[in-house]
Amino acid sequence: MIMMYTNRQFVAGLAIAAVVAGGAGFLAGRYSLRQPVSTNGKTEETQYASSSLDLSSPSISSSSGGGYSIMVDDQKAGDSVVIKSVSMTDNGWAVIHEDKDGKPGNILGALYIGKGTSENKMIDLLRPTVLGVYYAMIHSDNGDHQFDYQVDVPVMQEGHAVMERFVVGELQSQ
Repeated sequence: MIMMYTNRQFVAGLAIAAVVAGGAGFLAGRYSLRQPVSTNGKTEETQYASSSLDLSSPSISSSSGGGYSIMVDDQKAGDSVVIKSVSMTDNGWAVIHEDKDGKPGNILGALYIGKGTSENKMIDLLRPTVLGVYYAMIHSDNGDHQFDYQVDVPVMQEGHAVMERFVVGELQSQ
């Protein structure tokens, strides 16, 4: 027996299928991105990336004081971001967030950094930056050297996340 559907039923079915597929895609992407995206061949500095972060507490840019600091210059759009300098009291992550309504939003890339001071570190990104505002932020590491934004949370100093805002300008020349 052949079932006949009205146009309204057919469109409703398509809408429901799109919502289900979108939700499944979101969950698959959320969990699959916790795996390494690329490595630079060193055990001390392995690159990872994740898709998003819910930074529920208000944060104000803070790049100095205490044992943690991060500095980044404005940059051209591209597949990576260069961190000018990062200082860590403990091992952790330098993480690039895109802007969402004036606050750090989705995570585009992360680089494991050992304690101490490091300079000119390149973080490969899941997708290229475009013109706009971004944040370089320090996240903790729970000791497993695997970046998980739900466990490796932003480092707080004087009540604020340790981060620096930067702007991406014109495109890099090919």
